[in-house]
Amino acid sequence: MDWKTLGLVGIVIVGILGSTFFIANYPQFGTIAYFAIVVVTVLTFVTATRSSLRAEKEKKVRASRAKISKFFASSKDIPQEYHEFTVPKRDGTPRTISAPSAALKAAQKRLLFILDTSVGLPDYVSGFRRGKGLWDNARAHANKKVVVNIDVEDFFPSFTEAKVEKALKGMGLANETEIPELVRLTTYRGSLPQGAPTSPFIANFGFVPVDEAILALLKKYDGNVGYTRYADDITFSSDDSKIVNAIRIIEDGILPRFGFRAKKKKTCVYRDHTRQTVTGLVVNNKKPRISRERYMKLRSLVWKELCGKPVVPLATLKGHLAFFLDVDRAGYAKLRKSFEKKADASAVKALFG
Repeated sequence: MDWKTLGLVGIVIVGILGSTFFIANYPQFGTIAYFAIVVVTVLTFVTATRSSLRAEKEKKVRASRAKISKFFASSKDIPQEYHEFTVPKRDGTPRTISAPSAALKAAQKRLLFILDTSVGLPDYVSGFRRGKGLWDNARAHANKKVVVNIDVEDFFPSFTEAKVEKALKGMGLANETEIPELVRLTTYRGSLPQGAPTSPFIANFGFVPVDEAILALLKKYDGNVGYTRYADDITFSSDDSKIVNAIRIIEDGILPRFGFRAKKKKTCVYRDHTRQTVTGLVVNNKKPRISRERYMKLRSLVWKELCGKPVVPLATLKGHLAFFLDVDRAGYAKLRKSFEKKADASAVKALFG
């Protein structure tokens, strides 16, 4: 037990002893005096607790700033080197990946660790976060009458050097001398590169003011609106159908005001009489789940793998199974059990783990 905790305990003990002594020696004041002393003790305890928490927060910030300064001193001479290549998106168009050099990537990972352990993000930010994933993102929208998905176009490229600088300053960890170098180490050709370890965290933090503006608008329609963002996928849901009136304001007002654009062709409105999907999961009921079509496809892939006729690489199949396990443990166990009855037990164990 540290001295701060001992101090807080001491305040409570002194309050109790003081109230007991007061009542024993001045009984004429009765219950009113007792409660007055209790209130004073509680207020003193709360004030001391807040002061202790504030001191701890300040101590953490100082430690984080020291880490940033140390990182700055050791990384300022690392060259800005990237290797670019393209991968196809779902719609077939190319996505440019800018992969940093080994030295730069190592530096970015060190910086990411400092930022991730020092800077908090709102709970509604689900993508690229430890302890959160697709299921968490979908859960907030389960069993709602209306679900809306809005996709932000060119998410990472939209974070210009000016936006990255503003985000880094907002974190409050680096001084004016260090900020330009941190911007250099985390941007490429004027924006956040898709492929750098630091890009998702900086983008998540930098987009929070946009999230807050959208959320403030949505709460005017429904104080209990569900809101999440998984990287560039904005989702909100409500039992009030009027929430759809916010779409145009978000797409044509809020996003452009902050320097972003909506990919309007991908905006979707799901009513409760249709299948509602959020980040690939069906949310019509109280618990998010994968669609039946996706389940049957996974089942087919597993069977062909166990029969020695694989359709996809083993790593890909295990990835699909890991995702299924993450969102539906009971369904995963049921799927495994169904194959244990008709396939080699050792092969099933090797595949399912």
